Amino acid sequence: METNAEQSAQFVPIQNADLAGDLELTFDLYLRLPLNERIVLYRRQGDILEKDRLAKFSRAENSNLVIRRDDYAKFVSYVSDRLKKLLDVTPGANNRQVYGKAVRGLLRGTFENQDAAVVRSMMDNLNDVSSVVIDSVLNEINENGRRTYRNLVNLAATGTDFQKHPVNVASLAVMIGLGSGYSSKRTVADVSMAALLHDLGLAKLPGDLALQAHRKNSYSLDDRMKIDDHVQHSISIIDERNIVISALTRTMIEQHHEKFNGSGFPRKLRGLQVSPFAQILHMADEIDQQVFGSVDGREVGLNLKGLFEEWHRDKVFEPRLLHRVRALFFSN
Repeated sequence: METNAEQSAQFVPIQNADLAGDLELTFDLYLRLPLNERIVLYRRQGDILEKDRLAKFSRAENSNLVIRRDDYAKFVSYVSDRLKKLLDVTPGANNRQVYGKAVRGLLRGTFENQDAAVVRSMMDNLNDVSSVVIDSVLNEINENGRRTYRNLVNLAATGTDFQKHPVNVASLAVMIGLGSGYSSKRTVADVSMAALLHDLGLAKLPGDLALQAHRKNSYSLDDRMKIDDHVQHSISIIDERNIVISALTRTMIEQHHEKFNGSGFPRKLRGLQVSPFAQILHMADEIDQQVFGSVDGREVGLNLKGLFEEWHRDKVFEPRLLHRVRALFFSN
């Protein structure tokens, strides 16, 4: 007889917000029973989940919904198709609310969970869904960027956390941007490219400095200055290789370490001199470091809340933008 552990290994947890009450399921949906950890069939492929049931799941603190690993590709298509349909609608006030609701559900479902394995699995889900959306947008807007993105996604699939970082940041930055109301396809493409290329300049640093660049406070002043130079190195490499990027993408890369309080680098810009898109990239960059530096699910949430508190206290980001972004991740 199959054990609970053997049964669980065949399934992948999903967020409650991944499901829509008006969309036919393209995969079988299962429910994990928390008392005995058994997994039972809840809805079959082709069914539509009732809206009242979906609302009940959405109010739950943790998701107990799972799908078979064999159905994972169908699941990714199901969720990404929902987001792509939103992008095809002309941006407006009502649509910004729809984006905000969709992204809040995805991010809260990922980062409010207390189980480390589930957090990382859901982060992978988020990346896979975002990847389909980003790839689709770049296919329309920036074919060269699409090739770059696919190469990095393939590298991230089997690489280290360092190699996964650009893809993780692209996923988070696009989601934060959509949730903050920046929903045009051109903006999604520009944000994606900035996230993919923002740390390109680390390639010009010694290996040990490049790998630990986000923990630069442990280094000497001379080494910290070398790390700070990676921003200009990124721009130099882009220009040397004739990589075509938009003005917004360039600005985001140039400013992704600037701070609203004027203490950032390399130019110590202050206040509204710092692009809101660069601030979103900065947030995504640091959030990724926080998530993958955490040991367990509870720690992920606590560390992330602590990070937002630190940003608020030190006025690292424009206050209204920071408030909107925090609300995407946490309900309180």
